[in-house]
Amino acid sequence: MDTLTNALVEQISQAYHDGSALRIRGGDTKAFYARDIIADDLQLNTLQGIVDYEPTELYITAYAGTPLKVLKQALAEKQQMFAFEPPAYGDAATLGGTVACALSGPARAYRGGLRDSVLGAEIINGRGQALRFGGQVMKNVAGYDAARLMSGAFGTLGVMTKISLRVMPQPEAELTLCFEASLEDLQRWEPDWRRRSLPLSASYLENGKLYARFSGNSDFLSKLRHQLGAEKVNQAEAFWQSVCEQKRDSFTQAKALWRINLAADQADLGLPAKTLYEWGGALRWYAQNDDDSLSATELADIVQKQGGQLQLFRGDKTQTNEPMGNLEPALQQLHHRLKLAFDPKKILNPARLYSWC
Repeated sequence: MDTLTNALVEQISQAYHDGSALRIRGGDTKAFYARDIIADDLQLNTLQGIVDYEPTELYITAYAGTPLKVLKQALAEKQQMFAFEPPAYGDAATLGGTVACALSGPARAYRGGLRDSVLGAEIINGRGQALRFGGQVMKNVAGYDAARLMSGAFGTLGVMTKISLRVMPQPEAELTLCFEASLEDLQRWEPDWRRRSLPLSASYLENGKLYARFSGNSDFLSKLRHQLGAEKVNQAEAFWQSVCEQKRDSFTQAKALWRINLAADQADLGLPAKTLYEWGGALRWYAQNDDDSLSATELADIVQKQGGQLQLFRGDKTQTNEPMGNLEPALQQLHHRLKLAFDPKKILNPARLYSWC
């Protein structure tokens, strides 16, 4: 165990002995997401630095408190990137917070999500024990699933100290096209583009306009533009960044922004306010406005009847006790057992993810 993690082990061990709760804190750029908690801060901002980066092996290992922008810059210098295109929500965003929240950007449906890129992790559990799961390359799979458990756990299972992630080469070129389209058009066109092996890497539907990004060979993309006959979007990188971090007016002007995961071929839900579509329709953003009187319970019922999952992404958290949605009893029991296995006294980010966990 290195000196950077030793102090954390001591602090967590003491909290375990005392039974006192800890709030894991990095850059705090995603504090708006999930539930609010009150506990003593466990600061990770001193836990910084790239431990190992092998461009030829397509992996990078870094301390959890390392700023995400530092990692992106290091990858860019070698013409590489994170496949899952993570949102940051500010320069203070860290690697640990990014993995803990498991948020992926517009490329998620086409290149895989954050969890798919996790190769290994070193953590400190709720007993103050330092543990290591997984490795650095795909062929080393010992404990691989345990490392992936940290993705999306919001720090409730352990404090990540080091994380290894798979990376990928940057595409040679990218082309974003804009089409006049409806949800039905998107649901028809995207499967057809995939069958034709077109290099689609993002899609976004808003106000009758479908934005589609293709990544690959520059000559092929030039031909593709003429083949599809759509308008090219200028300053596309800034456009996709605004989608990735929900900075477009359609997002920011909403009084509450709900995240809906649903089957991509599911029809429009008929909600009274604006719905925005990503990932071919599998990710839907419901931008609830002031005139919309639909309650959180009513909205959840509509989504659940269609087999979807609803989360309050941004907005007044008092309207629902579980911003991350409700789980089926069997899944809730599984989550609870995992929590107790990693954190038996529930001292790490208690009730951050769910009120009961």
